[in-house]
Amino acid sequence: FEAVTNAIEFCFDAQLTLLECDWPPEFESVDALQREEVDGRKLWNGLRVRMGAHVGEPDVHLNKHLQADYIGADVNVAARVEGKAAGGQICISGFVLDRLLLSRPTFKMHHAPLGQVSLKGIAVGVELHSVLPLELSGRIFAVVPPVY
Repeated sequence: FEAVTNAIEFCFDAQLTLLECDWPPEFESVDALQREEVDGRKLWNGLRVRMGAHVGEPDVHLNKHLQADYIGADVNVAARVEGKAAGGQICISGFVLDRLLLSRPTFKMHHAPLGQVSLKGIAVGVELHSVLPLELSGRIFAVVPPVY
């Protein structure tokens, strides 16, 4: 994404679109499936997809199929940030939040700080935050373990 606002808007749109999906009956037995309404508004409908975002400069290499492979420390952090999210949650690094707030996004969001957390393969703790579109602000997630 060219800007963090584009990345977060994509995540918000994806989470809201998942609410409107007509999931096939075969999905009823899937553990990740959840349906819930609160005060007449959908919070969950179907699969819970976790998302994460970090900002940085990846190293780009063409693989043998001439497709771009993105590698490097920032890509590793992004993958680990996503890994801390629960299904239906969007976790972002503090760097993303800083850029997001500086850009003065036109969309409204629910934000919850998660604190400094330990990420595998990263030498220092990373500040994490949970963000959601306001329509999904009633979603509740387990707490992310802090850095020890």
